[in-house]
Amino acid sequence: MSVSVFPRRAFVAAVLSGVTAASAIGLGIFGGLSTPDSQNFSFSRGVTWAAQDGERLRGFLAKALVDDRIHVTVFGHTGSAGDPAANLDLSERRAEMARAVAQDLGITADRMTVQGLGGGSPLPKTDGESERAYQSRLARVEVILQMRK
Repeated sequence: MSVSVFPRRAFVAAVLSGVTAASAIGLGIFGGLSTPDSQNFSFSRGVTWAAQDGERLRGFLAKALVDDRIHVTVFGHTGSAGDPAANLDLSERRAEMARAVAQDLGITADRMTVQGLGGGSPLPKTDGESERAYQSRLARVEVILQMRK
């Protein structure tokens, strides 16, 4: 019986995502981090930013330039349809694009955590939303800025 490598990768991605979220919550509870500021930035297709989201991302990341204690976390996402392995790869490329923008602004690698999640962390579907619109909305990077004390 052949066992696919993807389920293991998806499991590892889900575990890492959970650990990252739990760490942020734990540090917040114990006073290690302030309240995070989070925004989503969309892609029109593949790794092409939607409308003005590339510029909006630069503006959002500029907030991290004022204090070296601000940590940037980036989660890349895709739709939940299609090949899961390809979606994971695409989400990683999207997250890396956001990392490149942050580095171009002068945010150092030691102040960033970057991870692709594929389609494994979808947003809730809204009432009356078509499947096509829903899948399109899932193509994003979530960027979180949080102060470390």
